[in-house]
Amino acid sequence: ALTGGYSQVDVSADAFLDEQAFERLPNVPPSPFKVAGQEVCLVCMRGGTVASINGLDQLRKLPSFVSLDTDVKVGGEVSASVDLFTCAGSLILMHQDPAVFEEDLRTVRQMETECALFDLQEESCSSSEANDSAAEADASASTASEPEVEAEEERHEQ
Repeated sequence: ALTGGYSQVDVSADAFLDEQAFERLPNVPPSPFKVAGQEVCLVCMRGGTVASINGLDQLRKLPSFVSLDTDVKVGGEVSASVDLFTCAGSLILMHQDPAVFEEDLRTVRQMETECALFDLQEESCSSSEANDSAAEADASASTASEPEVEAEEERHEQ
């Protein structure tokens, strides 16, 4: 109904309850749509305890904002998104000007990438960063030691 003038629910009801209304519907959806829009599944890049939801409040101020459905709240736990079941919420964006919609969508995706949808408590962020740093240190240590091991093996062979 929001982009083409009718919804699947309305059409399904008409098919069973109002045959004349159903017959008046076009065989294909109207084109172009009345507005540009999309459901955006919000991606959480890392998990932790939520300290602030300021980013979610910023989403509500976007010109194309229609609705936001999320269970994220201050003090709650979030996990990194890996599929539809672990998304941080469902955001509906829609605007008559496709350029406004596209810009808002870019803003949302940038906020996701920058982990700016909500703030996590410091220990959540620092422990994640510490694990990343430890993994990098392990990788560089093993890479650096390989030439030394080869040199040592050559000395023993002589």
